[in-house]
Amino acid sequence: MFLDSETAEALRISEYLKRVAPYTPLGKKWKGRLKPYTHSQVGEWELDLHDQQEVMELFSESRATYFLTCCELVDDIDIALQEVLQDRSTMLTWFHVKRFLVTWFRWGEFVSWESSPRFMRMNPEEQRKLHFLLLLLQKSGRFTTTFEVSQLGDSKWLEMNRQKNQLMKEIQQLRKERQKQISGRLQRNPNFQGEWVISRHQESAKLFAVDPDIKLVRETIYEQIYELVPDKQEHVWQEQLLSFQEKLSIHEHSLFRQINRLFRDHIPFLQSLVQRWTRLDLLWAKCRAAQSWNGVRPVYLENQIRIIEGTLPLEQEAWKQKGYEMTPVTLAMKPGCTLLIGPNMGGKTTALRVVGLCTVLAQYGLYVPAKEFRFPLFPWVRTWIGDYQNAEQGLSSFGAEMNRLAKWIDPDPENQGLILLDEIGRGTNPIEGSAISCAITRYLHECRAWAVHVTHFPEALQIEGIQGYRVRGLSTIPKWDPDHPNQTDDWIRLLYKAMDYHLDPIEDQDVVATQAISIAEICGLPEKVIEQARTAVKQRIQEGD
Repeated sequence: MFLDSETAEALRISEYLKRVAPYTPLGKKWKGRLKPYTHSQVGEWELDLHDQQEVMELFSESRATYFLTCCELVDDIDIALQEVLQDRSTMLTWFHVKRFLVTWFRWGEFVSWESSPRFMRMNPEEQRKLHFLLLLLQKSGRFTTTFEVSQLGDSKWLEMNRQKNQLMKEIQQLRKERQKQISGRLQRNPNFQGEWVISRHQESAKLFAVDPDIKLVRETIYEQIYELVPDKQEHVWQEQLLSFQEKLSIHEHSLFRQINRLFRDHIPFLQSLVQRWTRLDLLWAKCRAAQSWNGVRPVYLENQIRIIEGTLPLEQEAWKQKGYEMTPVTLAMKPGCTLLIGPNMGGKTTALRVVGLCTVLAQYGLYVPAKEFRFPLFPWVRTWIGDYQNAEQGLSSFGAEMNRLAKWIDPDPENQGLILLDEIGRGTNPIEGSAISCAITRYLHECRAWAVHVTHFPEALQIEGIQGYRVRGLSTIPKWDPDHPNQTDDWIRLLYKAMDYHLDPIEDQDVVATQAISIAEICGLPEKVIEQARTAVKQRIQEGD
């Protein structure tokens, strides 16, 4: 499994994938089957990204609007093609098939095949085949997105249909003449439906009740509604009309079977058109999603992850609404555990999420929210971010943490996924927590696993050859105003202004940040608590703890 549910939730993957919104029913089906590319599918992955780039370059505003208009005409054509294969096509079948083919034809006229993306281009033979199939469904005139049997141009059907229409006109004329006679006799005209409506309490209602040329069809507590009774001539003509309709229906089925036979040989071509249009729909949906977070095309890099100014678009949008700007994340990492250190609320977990989000989106074949992103494709991605107590299994936060991590650590170099850890060991006593955290960090580093670990334990920095970054932290210690009317907004504003969220590479002399008490002070803890905490820290330093 590429992602487990906890990782997908921590990175908010479903919210990002919701932005990939194809227009057509088939595009939505394909999106539902969307899977991440694996490390054995680099070629297919790069082709997907290349095609997206072509689509982005093609789709001006006018073309994007026209494509949406075209997609509104495209139904689930797979169902219609199955009906053709099974020789059970109907008028509706050919309506859908023809509308799909006309959509392709008009797209080629609007865009031109030469300027279309690689997979959408039609060679001359395919263009002739498309035109041939359209001519089977419409013999003459500019191709329309509607379908009528008359468009097939069959002379026998056209003659029978002409006779049927002529007979219908004669029946209609006969009824009009009889209605006129009855209206003169009863002194009341029929409504637009050819019915006479009479109040039950009018004296003339008795005349309607006994007239042999009309009959009562329905009534209310106030009114009675009458309609014309067919005479002998109309009965004869109605029987002839029914015969015409039966013959037309039989001949229509015969025509549909003929078209079935002609189309059946071209089903592979039609299926390829369906796949190509659906691919364009899905790729353009990916492009629109990427545009919503200003994405960049990811690049494959065998032994390094490199992010330049990566962001979390959903969080960034929320920050902007509050008047803040999110500091983008820039870092590089190689196989072996990479540490992220720095003060609380300094953006370390955000950086962890940026690494995870960019990796997952990229492996789904999406552009990523960064100015540059290079990475190898992974068989899986896992995160430990937040609190995952499992009451059903009787696991505390620490127990759940160890249980999940034990499943991820794999010494097999061929199955190294990306592991993102947020303060492993914090859920137990500091001495053992620090020992476990550092042992895990060392193990991952020596196994050359792809891992990032956010930690506050200083021992992790002593691991030989460890790589990582530190948050610059508080540049100043702002003064807390306890009388501010909106304390929550005030301390967030103070912290945002004072904190430098940029990441710098860890140097040999770096130590884990000790700004937690200052941040607690900004957040509004009582002065007495802050002083006691500072005194306790000084005592521990003096005691050499």
